[in-house]
Amino acid sequence: MRKYEALYILRTDSSEPDVEELHEKLKGVITSFGGVELRFENWGKRKLAYEMKKNPKGVFFYHLYLGAGDVVQEIQRHLRVSDLVVKFQTTVLEDGVELSDEQIEQLQSTPSAIFVAIQDERKYVSERTSRSDDDDDDDRDDDDHDDDDERPRRPRHVEDHDDDDDDVDDDERDDVRA
Repeated sequence: MRKYEALYILRTDSSEPDVEELHEKLKGVITSFGGVELRFENWGKRKLAYEMKKNPKGVFFYHLYLGAGDVVQEIQRHLRVSDLVVKFQTTVLEDGVELSDEQIEQLQSTPSAIFVAIQDERKYVSERTSRSDDDDDDDRDDDDHDDDDERPRRPRHVEDHDDDDDDVDDDERDDVRA
């Protein structure tokens, strides 16, 4: 068996039941060809680098599974037919993979590193947006309770450009007066 990973980009207007139906179809294809689904993750909505099929954004899904060579062709056939799918790519990770039941369970229960990073990013963004403007964590807030928003002005340096009096010595001044 081979270990495959696939990335699917779906339209943003895809409904949850439609996505679930597509997932069940793909899962059925994998099991019918004697394969095992290891992971299926929703990576969320992202802006695309360029518009694909008139879609500036897409919903990304990650699929990790074991299977023989024919399973990939059948999955790709289902993805080409589906109106939900904007783009997809399948990659062979390993060839000749034999996993025990415990290894399969471990892969199924642990999320991918990218999925964990996406969850951390979502958590960070939600924390940043939930803060109010008058949090006293820095001096650049809009609390208006004190004057910490205003910076003191630096004094301006003024240069003297009056060349007439500065260049004349005291002796020359006496000669001019006499």
